[in-house]
Amino acid sequence: GGVSTSGQILVDWALSKVGNNHQEFTDYMQIAGDWCVMFVCKGVHDCNLQQLFPPDTGSTNTYIAGFTALNIFMPGGTNPQPGWIIFFDWDGDSLSDHTAIVEKVVDGTVHTIEGNYGITEWPLSTVQQGSYSVSDSRISGYGAPIYSGIMNGGNQVPGTNISDGAKYWLMKKNLKFKWWLYNNRRDK
Repeated sequence: GGVSTSGQILVDWALSKVGNNHQEFTDYMQIAGDWCVMFVCKGVHDCNLQQLFPPDTGSTNTYIAGFTALNIFMPGGTNPQPGWIIFFDWDGDSLSDHTAIVEKVVDGTVHTIEGNYGITEWPLSTVQQGSYSVSDSRISGYGAPIYSGIMNGGNQVPGTNISDGAKYWLMKKNLKFKWWLYNNRRDK
């Protein structure tokens, strides 16, 4: 069976980590360095959401490529949902510099939970909450996992209410995803 959940499970996990340093995330990935994407990957793992996300990586740009390959990367300016993954391009060079978990959107402001947050470089940085205008030009896009339903006018539709056409689309998407995971497995 598929994962029956919503993005809130990842949000709740992330909120429980606010104030923490890099240790559990860099230990999980066995990589030292900027750890914003490692924070996200550890959350995906701890919440058992791997089938909805690209494989673990230490690179924000590789993560974007994974979401793009799954056809679930949304451009900046999109109204994100809780549990989506936000990507930033601070210097305008079209490469991602940072990523975080979307907590919520309120009145045109996207609220985030971010690993490796702040003006201090790692290893002194921590998990913190941030906020940005939805129209901030530094937001390069979003990884938009399909949690328990499909997007419909910006709202999650529970899996029980999905049309046959949408079920077929999701089934095809899931098979394509499993094939992609199989072809990109770590032990290959």
